[in-house]
Amino acid sequence: MSALEEYQQRLADITRESNFALWNGVLTLDGIIASVFSAVAIFEESVKPVAFLIVGASVISAALIILNFQSTRDQFRVMGASVSKFDAMSPEVRQEQLRDSVRKHHWCNRREQFSWVLLTVQALLIFALLYLKRA
Repeated sequence: MSALEEYQQRLADITRESNFALWNGVLTLDGIIASVFSAVAIFEESVKPVAFLIVGASVISAALIILNFQSTRDQFRVMGASVSKFDAMSPEVRQEQLRDSVRKHHWCNRREQFSWVLLTVQALLIFALLYLKRA
């Protein structure tokens, strides 16, 4: 393996690890928000509807990020299985695998972006809840 190929592999590894770290952070934040606002909904009757919205958004956001983990895992499984058969594959099969990979990557990005939107909505709801809370 040449120095350039080693460097490209290192960049790919860093990118993958960075995605996983980001998604772990989002999942952790979703878990904290869901836990806290589940408890708030139990003890404070007046904020129950907003707390349910916040918890629901956390659950959806977490599910989207988990789908990203699953999609990435599945993609690496396909790549691992394909490496040994790569030379025997027809150009059409290679192109199909490339298109499938690009499509999955696109959906990972969309799920990640939607998770950020949900986290922003959650933050706004939390701030509104804190601001409107009667003393």
